[in-house]
Amino acid sequence: MLAEHGHRAALATAAAALTLAGGLGAGVATAQAAPAAVTSQSGAQSAKPLDVSMGGGTVLTRGDKVSSAKATLIMQSDGNLVVYDEYGNARWSAGTQGLGDYAYFQTDGNLVVYDEYNYAVWSSGTAGYTDANLNVLENGNVTIWWRGYVVWQTYTAH
Repeated sequence: MLAEHGHRAALATAAAALTLAGGLGAGVATAQAAPAAVTSQSGAQSAKPLDVSMGGGTVLTRGDKVSSAKATLIMQSDGNLVVYDEYGNARWSAGTQGLGDYAYFQTDGNLVVYDEYNYAVWSSGTAGYTDANLNVLENGNVTIWWRGYVVWQTYTAH
């Protein structure tokens, strides 16, 4: 759990960086071929890129989303982590509605949805892939890459 591992300060720092007007804070997310498209709770948004790649330490709080050309990964206000396509159709869900408070892509490579008490309610099961990247891809898929291999994906390419 986040609190047990002392990541509360990192969570607050990453969340603050993610919600900066005009896009992302340094080290939170990087885009390939274009600037990252992130919309914070305040509504600030940048242009949609081809691919968005985020390193460990990235946090999505309720209302935060990251978009590529064909996919949007959003931590919804109802607590569910969802991938939508470019037409607004839900293509994948963590099934955490009513439970999740924020999504945290940890530095160990695990994407986890935590509740308000910092208990994990969903996980990608990819702990141990240190230095992995969470990617929202141009083709609509969301993946976790580690050393050139996909170790987890939503299977939402289209």
